[in-house]
Amino acid sequence: MSELDKNPVSVQFMSDCNLQLKSGNVTLLYAAKDTVYNHAVILQEWMAEKLKSD
Repeated sequence: MSELDKNPVSVQFMSDCNLQLKSGNVTLLYAAKDTVYNHAVILQEWMAEKLKSD
């Protein structure tokens, strides 16, 4: 998840998501066949961590 923390657009992404969460849900889509090991799961965990710290 350190890659996400180092990404320069991650702050804006979380800001956009926080704004959306005030009026509804944020849906993460993925095309992987594996529902446990895919980028959406990693992104969800990272976002949950960031939301806890806010």
